[in-house]
Amino acid sequence: MTKNISQITRWNDTAIAGLNPNITARLPDADILTSFRNDSAVSSTTVFKRALNVFSNGTFARNGSLAGLPPAANGFSFGYATDAERINYVKVSLRHHSHDNSLTYLNSYEATNASLSYAMMVNAAGYTVTATQAAVQAAMTAYRPFIDNGDLTVDILNANGSASWPLSYISFALIPQNITTPDCSNIQELLLFLSWTQLNAKASAVASSLGDTALINAYRRRLIDTMGTIYCNGQKAFKTAVLLGMGPPYTIYYTWVANYPSTAFKVQYTSAVSQTAITEMAAGDIDYAAISTELTAAQKQLMPDAEGVPTIGYGILPVYNISELIGYDPVIMDWQAISDIFLNKISMWNDPYLVGLNPHLAGLLPNKPITIRPTRRR
Repeated sequence: MTKNISQITRWNDTAIAGLNPNITARLPDADILTSFRNDSAVSSTTVFKRALNVFSNGTFARNGSLAGLPPAANGFSFGYATDAERINYVKVSLRHHSHDNSLTYLNSYEATNASLSYAMMVNAAGYTVTATQAAVQAAMTAYRPFIDNGDLTVDILNANGSASWPLSYISFALIPQNITTPDCSNIQELLLFLSWTQLNAKASAVASSLGDTALINAYRRRLIDTMGTIYCNGQKAFKTAVLLGMGPPYTIYYTWVANYPSTAFKVQYTSAVSQTAITEMAAGDIDYAAISTELTAAQKQLMPDAEGVPTIGYGILPVYNISELIGYDPVIMDWQAISDIFLNKISMWNDPYLVGLNPHLAGLLPNKPITIRPTRRR
């Protein structure tokens, strides 16, 4: 979209039509009615104004007034004192058509909670993306070089990543780095609380359920490290050691982490495929990775000092669903049968080889094709 700020005033403008070729005929020949929060210096409005500043190449001031833009002056944009009033403006238009053709900005929780439709966007890399938590994390990843250099307050807006959501931002807690006070317990508890928000599985689940996005491990690792640089009365305020881990969603690891009674350090485990865990460990983002196979030569080169420590044993089960055999003894298989099935050399349940392995099921193995259902990659 090449037009300047406030130059698009109708829904069927050629710029919008060009981005939506599949619904061009359905775009109404009507004014775009926008709404905003009046002179807000908080919440998503601050980020939205920052985005207008970036997307307009500075034409709109970074903290400019939305009420001063042409749509408001021409009676097509309306300011509200609260976000709730602004949301209600759009919801009223949906229910009663009194404000048809409305457009506003909300965070993901507000939009979802209000059952409102939201648009996809074309990001800085030229890709059309949907507003998902993964897309916000992709924006964080795009700014990984800044994070690695210790810039934890980098602005992730308009990230140049193929999967990045362009209107992404991060909320920060501002804390003095050196504190002098008669009682350090308050800052110590605050840092423990902040670490809990990043390490506790339930805290992460609650945030996710509200539409918020967890920090990527690179961010989390450096956040925890930075907590160790905060001092109270000349002493480190955060003295708890933290171990970050990642790997397949093995229930036992979550159980271990949740029940380990140490007060000297905290342990966290995040679900991810093994390759991702190995990559993040090689990058220094985590302290340990759970894997189920030996490292390849290439992976060992990335982590020459990594050592495998046995933790738990598992058995892999050939699981089947044959309705004709409900109530009968289990099917017997050997490795030859399993490999031939996956290589499509055996494709029917009553294949002679399977019949030979299962004399106790004589005449019961059905004349039906075997369908393989692969599990999610780990």
